[in-house]
Amino acid sequence: MSHWEESKILPDVTAVRESEGVVEIDLVCPADLMQFQGHFPEQKIMPGVGQLDWVASFGEKYFSHGLSVVEVSQLKYRDLMFPDVPVTLIITYDGEKQRLRFSYEGEGKVYSSGIVKLGTFDV
Repeated sequence: MSHWEESKILPDVTAVRESEGVVEIDLVCPADLMQFQGHFPEQKIMPGVGQLDWVASFGEKYFSHGLSVVEVSQLKYRDLMFPDVPVTLIITYDGEKQRLRFSYEGEGKVYSSGIVKLGTFDV
């Protein structure tokens, strides 16, 4: 088993606030998360694909009920996310359009944001 497979893949959740169609999840991303490995040796930075994976994971847990991510739009990476910095992932669910609007925020800035469309894959 490689070192990567043994690594943790989800951030530490320190608080969750839920209201109608919205969840705010306070996260801390420890430096030993799998997503930080090799990205980058001199200064660890949370890759965008890791951020999207967490939106899909937490979106499934709180809203999507078995639907899959079928499209990502309006994706913007505005600032770098570093290890051990508290971040809040805000996900708003639009059931009519089957989409999740998300943003990662903290320290007075927006790290990234976008829209994830949910659906099923036709085989």
